[in-house]
Amino acid sequence: MEVLLKGYLDQLRRGLELGKDLVVKPPVKDIRNVVIAGMGASGTAASIVQSVTADRIQIPVVLIQSYDLPAFVNEHTLFIASSFSGTTEEVISTLTQAIDRNATIACLTTGGKLLEIAQQNGLTITKIPFTEPHSKACIGYSVIQLLFLLKQYSLISDWFIPQIEAAIELIDEREYFIDDGAKNVAEFLKGKLPVIYGDEKFGPVLHWLQQQINTIGKQFAHTNLIPELNHNEIEGWVHPATLLENTMIVMLTTTLDHPRIQLRIDETRQIIYKHSAGIIEVILLYGNSLLEQMLYAINLFDWISFYLAKENNVDPLVLKNISELKDHMSKQ
Repeated sequence: MEVLLKGYLDQLRRGLELGKDLVVKPPVKDIRNVVIAGMGASGTAASIVQSVTADRIQIPVVLIQSYDLPAFVNEHTLFIASSFSGTTEEVISTLTQAIDRNATIACLTTGGKLLEIAQQNGLTITKIPFTEPHSKACIGYSVIQLLFLLKQYSLISDWFIPQIEAAIELIDEREYFIDDGAKNVAEFLKGKLPVIYGDEKFGPVLHWLQQQINTIGKQFAHTNLIPELNHNEIEGWVHPATLLENTMIVMLTTTLDHPRIQLRIDETRQIIYKHSAGIIEVILLYGNSLLEQMLYAINLFDWISFYLAKENNVDPLVLKNISELKDHMSKQ
């Protein structure tokens, strides 16, 4: 696992090279909405793209994480089917529906049935290099190729390229601090229930931290976002006291938080602190853009989950429960 995490920067560099060579087939008709289907790491990558393009793209970008497409999908839709393995059944289900509805379609994958369907139907194919057998080690590829797909369909400009280059430089410069900080956070999280809070626009990477704690660290965790949690969840910090006393709050703050979000984080901290085991402050002081800070956070959160796996004495690459579920589903 450590080798995979150390390959993150090379992945971002290679992703830029691949993206610049991407060629897409002309759209069926003018594109009025974008729908991305993806689960797990592919879904998180889509959420990141959805967040960082929110103030730059003029049409809706919707993430689908189930078996059926919404009714609005038609020939004016850019549908992107994203699956690292190419075998994700939810993505394949929505892909067949998108074909029936004559949408403009692009497929992002390493192979599998998804690639076969794309080749049979003459669809745009964006191949992710099969350098590692784990999708969670290749989220950088997915983020970058999704952005290039939007660019090639003239939905965004190339503003993201220098931001990715800046993220590469930032992560490279702060490698030691990322590693050291991740070790410290993992030590605090051992034996606790991590409760992860932060600004809504950073939701994709906060959920990524939860997912990595789950899959890599084999530990349960919970995520919610500000300001929404201030309208409901904050009231739940009363019972059961024995559970709350064993929670460790991970509070993300960044230089890009809205001033009112900063105030809400401060007030939330004061209210819930006394009910918990403590608060870990994760502060993103570096990076001038949302994309840059998110790519930095992914690397930090990956290392946290890796060191938590060490603390828990588990193999981060063994996905026993996921494999068991997939095996049972395949037989029905």
